[in-house]
Amino acid sequence: MAATTDSFLGTAVARRAAASPLSGIIGTLRLWRRRSIERAMLARMTQRDIADIGMTEADVLYEMDKPFWRS
Repeated sequence: MAATTDSFLGTAVARRAAASPLSGIIGTLRLWRRRSIERAMLARMTQRDIADIGMTEADVLYEMDKPFWRS
């Protein structure tokens, strides 16, 4: 009997759920660090750099004002 896509995906989800809770915490910490780094990079950009990526100064200020845990 062949495995269906649903049963395969269910198995993958079950495997992830059984993984160490520490892996989820580490993933969250990595995400927060990446956000912090990216926002620091935004803070160092010139007006020309900001325009090149299609943002306004207001967009940059809004993004920089967010705490690292917010997306």
